Amino acid sequence: MDKLLQSLKRITQGIIVELDQKDYEQLGSFVEERQIIIDQLQSMNQSFNDQQKLVIKDILQHDDVIVRRMQQLKDEAKSGIDKIERARVHNNAYEQPYAQESYFFDKKK
Repeated sequence: MDKLLQSLKRITQGIIVELDQKDYEQLGSFVEERQIIIDQLQSMNQSFNDQQKLVIKDILQHDDVIVRRMQQLKDEAKSGIDKIERARVHNNAYEQPYAQESYFFDKKK
């Protein structure tokens, strides 16, 4: 159990060191790796001693910072999608609303 907690602490500290340079894929990999370790810890069905609880508390201190970075990346992606959507709406406003294959017939008098 201590080995898993130390592994969890190591990857958490590793992501925190360069959190501002991490992209969504790297954070996604971190979350997946972290979840695997947490699942292994939960499958052990053992209670934590005081030392282990301190390690867990130390790890959880970083959650707010990580979640904030993930939210920032989410907001950046949302603004990019909104910008693309606005551009699409503007382009549609300038497109011809009628079919391109229309014909005009002129009658002679």
